[in-house]
Amino acid sequence: MYTLHVVSHTHWDREWYLTFQQFRFRLVDLVERLSKILEQDPEYRHFMLDGQTVMLQDILDVRPELEDPLRRLIGVGRIIIGPWFVLPDEFLVSPESLVRNLLLGDRICREWGTKMELGYVPDPFGHISQLPQLLRGFGIDTALFARGAGDQPLEFRWAAPDGSEVLVCYLRDHYDNTALLPTDGEEVADMFARARDSLAPHAATTHLLMMQGTDHLQPRADLSDLIAAADSQLPDRVTHSNLPAYVKAVREELGPSGIAGLPLQTGEMRDPSRANILPGVLSTRMWIKQRNHTCEMLLERWAEPFGAVSELVADELTSTNSDRPSITPFAVHTRRAWKYLLENHPHDSICGCSVDQVHREMRTRFDWCEQLGEEVVGAALQSLAAEVTTGTDCTAALVVFNPSSAYQSGLVRAAVTPPVDPQQVALLNPAGKAVGFRIREYKFQSETEMTFDRGTMAQILDQAEASGGVVWGEWSVRGLRVQASEGTAQVTASVTRGISPGAALPEERTAQLKDLLEDESVQEYQVRILEGEALEVEFVAHNMPPLGYATYRFVKRERTNSIDGQERTPETDSTDGLDIENKYLRVEVDPTTGLFTVTDKVTGLALPESHRLVDGGDRGDEYNYCQPEQDWLVDSPAEVLAVDRKVDPTGQSLTVRMSYCIPEGLDSADRLSRSRQKVDIPICVRVTLLPGLRRVDLETTVDNRARDHRLRVHFPIPFAVDEADASGHWDVIQFPAGVPEKTEEWFEQPQPTRPQRGWVSVSDGQRGVTIANRGLPEVELVRSERGAEIALTLMRCVGWLSRDDLHCRRGNAGPMLEVPEAQCKDRYTFRYAIIPHSGDYRSALALAEGFQTDLRAVSIGPQREVLPSELSFVSVEPEILRISAVKTPEDGQGLILRVWNSGPEPVEGRIRLWRRFSRAVVTDMAEREGNGAELARDTDVVNLSVQGREVVTVRLAF
Repeated sequence: MYTLHVVSHTHWDREWYLTFQQFRFRLVDLVERLSKILEQDPEYRHFMLDGQTVMLQDILDVRPELEDPLRRLIGVGRIIIGPWFVLPDEFLVSPESLVRNLLLGDRICREWGTKMELGYVPDPFGHISQLPQLLRGFGIDTALFARGAGDQPLEFRWAAPDGSEVLVCYLRDHYDNTALLPTDGEEVADMFARARDSLAPHAATTHLLMMQGTDHLQPRADLSDLIAAADSQLPDRVTHSNLPAYVKAVREELGPSGIAGLPLQTGEMRDPSRANILPGVLSTRMWIKQRNHTCEMLLERWAEPFGAVSELVADELTSTNSDRPSITPFAVHTRRAWKYLLENHPHDSICGCSVDQVHREMRTRFDWCEQLGEEVVGAALQSLAAEVTTGTDCTAALVVFNPSSAYQSGLVRAAVTPPVDPQQVALLNPAGKAVGFRIREYKFQSETEMTFDRGTMAQILDQAEASGGVVWGEWSVRGLRVQASEGTAQVTASVTRGISPGAALPEERTAQLKDLLEDESVQEYQVRILEGEALEVEFVAHNMPPLGYATYRFVKRERTNSIDGQERTPETDSTDGLDIENKYLRVEVDPTTGLFTVTDKVTGLALPESHRLVDGGDRGDEYNYCQPEQDWLVDSPAEVLAVDRKVDPTGQSLTVRMSYCIPEGLDSADRLSRSRQKVDIPICVRVTLLPGLRRVDLETTVDNRARDHRLRVHFPIPFAVDEADASGHWDVIQFPAGVPEKTEEWFEQPQPTRPQRGWVSVSDGQRGVTIANRGLPEVELVRSERGAEIALTLMRCVGWLSRDDLHCRRGNAGPMLEVPEAQCKDRYTFRYAIIPHSGDYRSALALAEGFQTDLRAVSIGPQREVLPSELSFVSVEPEILRISAVKTPEDGQGLILRVWNSGPEPVEGRIRLWRRFSRAVVTDMAEREGNGAELARDTDVVNLSVQGREVVTVRLAF
């Protein structure tokens, strides 16, 4: 006899084929109906709100009066919530996004008094390899999901790469195996019997799940009667249950030895043999993936770490000097930004597989996230820069910040305020050596022009001096330029709005203006006030300290047109040359094909015919790429229009402008082939070599005018490999070229494309090539006659949410709705890089990580403050250990540091901080100490042992 656990639930896609507001209208109705059923029928015992707490927020925003009945029903366990904030796609968001998701879910559940301590992820399109370690980091030891496990039994063990295990209760027949119950008790008994017979051969216990719910399904008022009728007619026990009760029963029946004897699985769950994993979503509406990457980097690499560090620096300085102003806690704003971003992470949202209006509304959430994040970053970096010592021998300085775990070099674009005279200054690096810089533009927010006589000008100057450089109580003067000719003076003042404490007029130029006022022949003063004026410059910063900064200073030059005795490199040098090179690399372009040859001058490895753009047809939908039966690949341009070579102080670049002639779309008659009608697609590729950087940076802009196609860029590798490494979620994933054989009976045909989080790498043991990218998650390893090719998807353009006529998948994956904006007819820019190297991927980790986000700089004046001119706030060694998070704790003071071992072997690591702390202790990912080991006291160094692929969270008190 079996116990059939009937679990009532609804799977709530927050937005999908309807918008968020349309689905919320239905959600409120569902909860009102559910509340009445639960109040009226004590035998209707439980209902699960899909494992996500965002539904509570969505409900109460509209019906706040439902809070009391919801609290009562949740408190007694009849409505079950948590553990997530939203049910996310796992592959298309970062591991830290998944942590923030569970942290926010945990916070909301604590506010409501209860949480389902299960890893319920019913519908994501496959599962990451480190999900067991993530769940265990929140005290969760069981996972339940429906996709990706193939023909596994109902119960099995799943181990993360570090060895962390969870019990999997596999929803083998999906989360809706008894969703649509008939109204007759006998027929319901028959349905439960069929579900039992389907599951029982794969069960290790006598407990089976009857999942009575599906997408947006309303609760059944007659459910208690139907369960009672089925219980009376079947030899089995049929009970209205819930997932915690089911898992508890399974664990008790198996016992520790039974669980230990279950099959053990490792790695990702991406087997499509029994359920779709819908891999085409990796490249659908690629702009979403790019925006998400930008927002994640903004919060993880910039807002959280520098916000937290700036608060700690301010607190330390305030404790020794009470006159220093305190700063607003940045974490409150960063958490709000995270919330907006997480609302874009449900799988139908981030995957791009919804109706067009849904994705239009996602833009606003991305915008809000960026707006808040940028405010935090700007204020935090300004706060830190204000405490950096530059010395008084400079005219201005730039504090360059590096958010990476390792030393980084890169291009810096910065606004110098007030602007320096580029003909009169040199830019010195931290070692005092002059570096070249390029002027991009002068800019300012507003311009005001006024004319004064000599007496009025003198009065204005006296008032400004007396008020500490403030003009008319409105502007603080930052810079001043004065010149005169033929009885008229021109005075240009650079100002910022508001009163800056401690500001003063520039001494030298003020004295010059005073001397001019003594000249009675100059009676007219033409004053130009530039608010927010800046000189925007570019330069290459080298070896920026890990998660820290270094200061570059502008100093007066003795010789106007020389640096270190050599003539300055002109601002731009455009020639007809076809090659560029630096210390490590050489790149040459073929002017007839637009292809590049990249030569690694260190190893001698040459990569000919690199960067081949290949466009093919796609008759699929938002879920699946589907190659037309009669495809037509276009892998060369119709015309190379121009090749420009530029050399300036920031490096060398080649810009190739091409036109590709490709089919306009699919043949409208049968959709089996590409149309004969063609359109021209302008494509511009810019390849850049920065001085001293062993990386080729590429930026490709595509003006897409076609439909129903996929555009990829191929990088040929001149040696044979059968396997590639790719960045995963706290993991490095090995994957092969090609797909399994004999898959005709599978529910969905496997695809050779796969996810990666920022880079993919191949190596023959001696030499390797890594392709890094920003927000382009789909890649394939392709075998070729000369070795292999890495194919990186740039865009995939389709016109249907779902279709039922695809040869790669059975049936629909959603409603058959047209989504014209998924054709992505617009102008898009993609950024990626080629990194040739010795050895395997580990040699390229720092460069690949550094490519994910740009360095930033803050302009300051000459000052003597408390922080040194160069500093690393947090550094980790050895380099195989990577920083995953630096943030303010969710509750309380201090600092949270999370590191992970990117290698497979255990390492002894060391974390060094810029200041001493009072205590360091290991916590779980929920930031709970529990029985965590105390690592150190009253020092600035943390020593710790880290297993292969292990993630370790440390909390520091100060």
